[in-house]
Amino acid sequence: MNNILKQIEGMKGDLSPQDLSALEARQAQLVQMQPEQQMAELMDIANDFSSRIKQAQGRSEFGEELMMAPGAQGAIAGPSSNPYTAYVAAGPLEHLASGLRTYQGVKERREARTEMKEMEDRRQAMLAKIMRANLPQGNAPGGGAQAGGFSGMPGRRY
Repeated sequence: MNNILKQIEGMKGDLSPQDLSALEARQAQLVQMQPEQQMAELMDIANDFSSRIKQAQGRSEFGEELMMAPGAQGAIAGPSSNPYTAYVAAGPLEHLASGLRTYQGVKERREARTEMKEMEDRRQAMLAKIMRANLPQGNAPGGGAQAGGFSGMPGRRY
């Protein structure tokens, strides 16, 4: 239990102020819970990262839609039944708007993908810290014999 709380303390530098305040509130609740409830609560925190990743995926898809929007197009002036209709090319502002939409889509997609990667990295780091906190001291990587005869050193099995 105390080991898990120490891991959470070490994690605080990796979080934004909003995440930090939410984590501190949950940490205060964790102190009063049973170990099984604590683990469930910690897994809920990890699932919060998953929901944020899904939100970023939605933003990435929106960015892709903006990128694929059709460019500036001209129009036909006059009724189509009239033999003297004329084609009017797209104006400079239409081309500018089309270019800005595409730029906004690229930017949104890039930012969303960066956010997804950062969230996934933070989620993985948090899960690793939780798992390390729950390992008995004798079974920590590099800390002695483990199940399956693995010594903790790559390439050496007994």
